[in-house]
Amino acid sequence: MTTVKSRSGDIVLEISDLLMLTEQCWAPDMNQRPSFIDILKRLEKIKDNIPQDHHWHIL
Repeated sequence: MTTVKSRSGDIVLEISDLLMLTEQCWAPDMNQRPSFIDILKRLEKIKDNIPQDHHWHIL
């Protein structure tokens, strides 16, 4: 799993899931792209795995 760390050393975001989702959303075959509901569920899961003080939690 790939992670990005903030200057303070805290894990900010697990980018492997976000990268995979982005790539799937841009799949040439539209039948391989995730549905809108799947995108929302996966983004919520990603959001749940980042620190509470991260700016994504204001949404």
